[in-house]
Amino acid sequence: MVVDDETAIQEITKTSLKNYYYTAITASDGIEALAIYARHKEKIRAAIIDIMMSKMDGATTIRTLQRLNPLLPIIAVSGLATSEQVPIDKTAEYTAFLPKPYSVSRPSRGTACRAPTPCDVMLYLI
Repeated sequence: MVVDDETAIQEITKTSLKNYYYTAITASDGIEALAIYARHKEKIRAAIIDIMMSKMDGATTIRTLQRLNPLLPIIAVSGLATSEQVPIDKTAEYTAFLPKPYSVSRPSRGTACRAPTPCDVMLYLI
């Protein structure tokens, strides 16, 4: 699931994931993301969530999704300069931070991911 209030970011990320044979469901804010997750939780394997959104911010969305499914891999994304400025639990085992802008590529052979992390389930986002 891709959650971002910028339609262009949603579409670019969705298309990039599709190029690697992933199917992405998109949401424009945290409230919509939670509703989509409730309907499609058996299909959603991971989430990419923007931190700065209206209606419900990314940090609140992440905390709520973690309560619903503590094993859901989540990648928090933000244009903020550093992960220290992002209000998420950085000790959560299934949550990672990725600064914007990012690109999408397949992990190369031998790419090490601590199991289990978001990169075990999803594309390697760099």
